[in-house]
Amino acid sequence: MLFFFVLPPLPPPPRSPVKLSDTPTFVVPVSGRPAHFLVGLGRRICLLRWDGSDRADFRLEDVCTADTDRPNNRLNDGKVDRCGRDGILWMQKI
Repeated sequence: MLFFFVLPPLPPPPRSPVKLSDTPTFVVPVSGRPAHFLVGLGRRICLLRWDGSDRADFRLEDVCTADTDRPNNRLNDGKVDRCGRDGILWMQKI
């Protein structure tokens, strides 16, 4: 005998946007630290602490700045491999 269940769709999770100083180029969750994300903003790599529930309750902390000697460069993309290593690419602004 085969049974099929039709479940009602789940409501979307509450969203509370965060206004950042620049356009994010990547957002990566930090393993073992709930509500923590590594974010690329311009030439900065930042740690964002945000649980998504209240836009007033977020903290952005600079981790490092890439290419300080090249002001026309910016972060472009970021990836994480299976071992948790980050790979971050940058490019020249056009």
